[in-house]
Amino acid sequence: MQTHILGFPSIGRHRELKLALESFWRGDTCAQTLKETAHNLQHQHWNIQQQAGLTHVATGDFSLYDRMLDTSIMLGAIPSRFAPCDRGGKDESARYFAMARGDASRNIPALEMTKWLDTNYHYLVPEIEPDAVWTPGEHPLLEATMRAAALGFSPKPAVIGPFTWLALAKGQAKADPHSP
Repeated sequence: MQTHILGFPSIGRHRELKLALESFWRGDTCAQTLKETAHNLQHQHWNIQQQAGLTHVATGDFSLYDRMLDTSIMLGAIPSRFAPCDRGGKDESARYFAMARGDASRNIPALEMTKWLDTNYHYLVPEIEPDAVWTPGEHPLLEATMRAAALGFSPKPAVIGPFTWLALAKGQAKADPHSP
């Protein structure tokens, strides 16, 4: 019998992710330190799953902020208002967190947050703009799955499916050029 779970909480036993994020947002730590904390937590979570006797460990369940946001970035579905937030491609986390929290210095609002299927959990609502050109982006799922396998775990990716992503997204209507 093969056993696995669909996901594991990202936060950490002692809220390590929350503390690392807050430190990063204050500017006390850099993006690399945040990434190292995330990787350490993932490794701990995979160990817990393996020690519990599961055949496979979940990958793709960990997110620095929101899995719907991660999926949007993987698909390249990034609203145009966030184009100036990538700081010339030098800081990949700048656009990610601008989409999640907004960018007050540029007066750019975050993506809308709403309840996940009538639960007390929330997600960032993907925005689909008319005439948008989607350019596939990086996704931590691929990197985590390869890292788990390299560490000797048997990974099983947990992915938000395309129907769910589309059903929970919100479209932006194209303006009628003939209207006043």
